[in-house]
Amino acid sequence: MSTVSAWLCGLCGVVSFAFAYVAWQRAGLPYNEEGHYFDGLVNYHEQSVLVFALLSGLALLLALGLLYIQRRAGRR
Repeated sequence: MSTVSAWLCGLCGVVSFAFAYVAWQRAGLPYNEEGHYFDGLVNYHEQSVLVFALLSGLALLLALGLLYIQRRAGRR
């Protein structure tokens, strides 16, 4: 059981980092006054930065919860 939670914890950590990277990258884009960025191919919305940051935080909380469960199960 602890091996499975260790792998899931690592996976959630990587997913959290990926969402944080996308949020950081999108936060630096020059949005117009309507909150849109268009590069000729894709239209990004400024509100998506908050969604990616929240998903990153949720994945990080899940990783920390799995780490806690793994540590607690290892003590028994």
